[in-house]
Amino acid sequence: MLQQALDRSDNGIYMIDKDYKTVFVNKKCEEMLNIKREDAIGVHIDEFLSRIDGYRRFLSLSLENRKEYEKSRFEYIWNGETRIFTAKTRILIDGDTIIGAYVEFIEVTSQVLKERELGRIIKELSSNIIPVMDRIGVLPMQPTVGNDQISLLTNYTLNRCSDLRIEHLIIDLTAVYSINDSLVSELTQLIAALQLLGTEVYVSGIQPKVSAAIVSSGYAFPVKEGRTFAHLSQVLKELGNDRS
Repeated sequence: MLQQALDRSDNGIYMIDKDYKTVFVNKKCEEMLNIKREDAIGVHIDEFLSRIDGYRRFLSLSLENRKEYEKSRFEYIWNGETRIFTAKTRILIDGDTIIGAYVEFIEVTSQVLKERELGRIIKELSSNIIPVMDRIGVLPMQPTVGNDQISLLTNYTLNRCSDLRIEHLIIDLTAVYSINDSLVSELTQLIAALQLLGTEVYVSGIQPKVSAAIVSSGYAFPVKEGRTFAHLSQVLKELGNDRS
């Protein structure tokens, strides 16, 4: 009954006895690690799993040290395929006697790969702050920026402006033809954060549909009066005139 219940779990479970020999591997763990339980049963865990590139001994160490561990985002490479997991170990006790331990795996490969791809995209976007004059930069927003990306973009933009010593940043929305409440909220926070750091913010190129969406969202970009422009060229002209 217990084995059937564990086999129905969405998480991988690998169990060893007090002698570190494998006593149970559920179906999900077989799938995650691309192993067969019949090959593992009765074999010392370190001997069996050491063939996996990136194998960590945290289950063995958990039993050795009588201590439970949690590991996040470690990688296994099996048959050339990278798999990423989080894991936690538990000590098995019968009365006052330790009889073994088990580890529970949760696969997060797709989530981590997505985050890495988002990070790569955001770095490209944020590095796209274009210095156009001394201490003046333009951040051309892309129509493909999603909710997850814009939250990451905030940190990168703040750091990039600091690195480039940008005193005036123009956020250009010319390429953005639609926007939702989440993006409006994140942009509002980005503008507020930039201004707290002393960067003067201007917004250009807001499309009619985007303008209506911003108004209906209930948010208001915290830019100073007179610092929203229909076209990027208008902002650049005004900033150029201010310096002449």
